[in-house]
Amino acid sequence: MRNKLCLLLVISLALLLTSCDFYKMIVPQPIKEHYLKGYVKDAAGNIITDASIYVVFEPIEFSKGINDSIIEISEFFYAEETEQHYLNVTWITITESNVTGFYLLKNTINDISTSHTITSLIPATNTNQPHTYSYLDTDVSIGSYYYWLKAVEADTIISYYGPVVGNVTMMPGIPNDWGIHVSPNPVSDGCTIAYDVKEDRHVKIWVNCRFDTTSVILYEGNRSAGRHSLSWNGYGQDETPVCNGLYVVHASFTIENSVIQHLESALLFVNNRQLSNKPYTKSTTEGYRIPIREYLKPGEDFQSTDLSGNQLNIYKISGSYTIYVKKPGYHTESRFISITNSSKDRIADFVLHPMVKTNK
Repeated sequence: MRNKLCLLLVISLALLLTSCDFYKMIVPQPIKEHYLKGYVKDAAGNIITDASIYVVFEPIEFSKGINDSIIEISEFFYAEETEQHYLNVTWITITESNVTGFYLLKNTINDISTSHTITSLIPATNTNQPHTYSYLDTDVSIGSYYYWLKAVEADTIISYYGPVVGNVTMMPGIPNDWGIHVSPNPVSDGCTIAYDVKEDRHVKIWVNCRFDTTSVILYEGNRSAGRHSLSWNGYGQDETPVCNGLYVVHASFTIENSVIQHLESALLFVNNRQLSNKPYTKSTTEGYRIPIREYLKPGEDFQSTDLSGNQLNIYKISGSYTIYVKKPGYHTESRFISITNSSKDRIADFVLHPMVKTNK
């Protein structure tokens, strides 16, 4: 009797474990990918193959606060020496609204009239919560520097704050840590990748695509301690442009026995609006498909930087895109697409019209 009871319990447990609903509860299920998809056709409804599909990401959105045309700078506006003996200038806004952004001015004497602007426009966040901005000034030597903050509101009202004084006590030298930085970010037709080498090491710099197997090695060799940089033109190993999207730039620092001692990485966002880079995909007899989560990535964050490498804001991919379809002999067609729900497919068909040749 006891053996029969044990057998019955084993069979019941097996049935429970193999039941569909219970299995889904205890075993993680893969997230189903959804697509922006459709067909490319001519005016007669015939499917067109081998058309190039480009994706241009629309302006990046970030959170905005109330719209009262207010800016209030707290007493926290200061410049302090870093461990690398640069000057980090920081300011904290209590609230902002309808503000275009900020410029930072600098002088070696306390005279704003002879100061010079050292940053491009640093966009405002326009939030009603305290927000911290900072700028790392690496163009310094031993001595004192004066900084002023120039705030520009949307209606062209300009306000000045400062000065604050920063003191450099030693000549800037070896980086205090390992690191990698991209500027500008987003990238349209090229960028500078700076990397900090704390100690002499074998260094490898490469870029990986987030949505396919593209990998581009930009540098591999020995580097002495210090800050180094290289340029990337947005081309792959095949010497053709990469397509728009999110990439990861990596830096590995290796010791003699080929063991990676440090690995640094940063997100890099390519967004070329001139369609001079590679298309994301081609149309086929089965249409085209663009994975929403894997490639379009609505809502994903990345750190933006200006041309000088200064960190600006954490931006989000907005979920708004323009899709361009190109094929020789046909007019280019485009459509604005907004992805509001990444948990379902989005259909977008395109109709291409042939170019009409005129006799002269």
